[in-house]
Amino acid sequence: MIAVFGAFAYVQADSPVDFGRRALDEALAARGLKAAVEIKVTGTGEPESYAIAFAPGGGARISAPDANGAMYGALELAERVRRQGAEALRGADVTGHPFLRDRGWNLFLTLPWDYAKNDTDYDPR
Repeated sequence: MIAVFGAFAYVQADSPVDFGRRALDEALAARGLKAAVEIKVTGTGEPESYAIAFAPGGGARISAPDANGAMYGALELAERVRRQGAEALRGADVTGHPFLRDRGWNLFLTLPWDYAKNDTDYDPR
């Protein structure tokens, strides 16, 4: 969705599930594959975790307790499809969860910032 306000336009961000679905669809298309992949948010389990179960016919089901977990599961399967092609849609089930409780912390937020240069004030020399 594109919204226009005055002279500025922006594209509304996708939900995490939509973002993951799009990445997965693009990976499947790039490899010329068609597969039924269901993405389901279950509401129970460790935050941002996921499970990928493979169907005998080449499809898959990604289940996660929250939208971020579903996105990470879809991105994991998309990466496997890009690397392995159809082989990525077979085999043992896959699970994943964050190594750290909080993903994506920016450790550089504490650096001094020079707003005039739009860069850090940090000089390691």
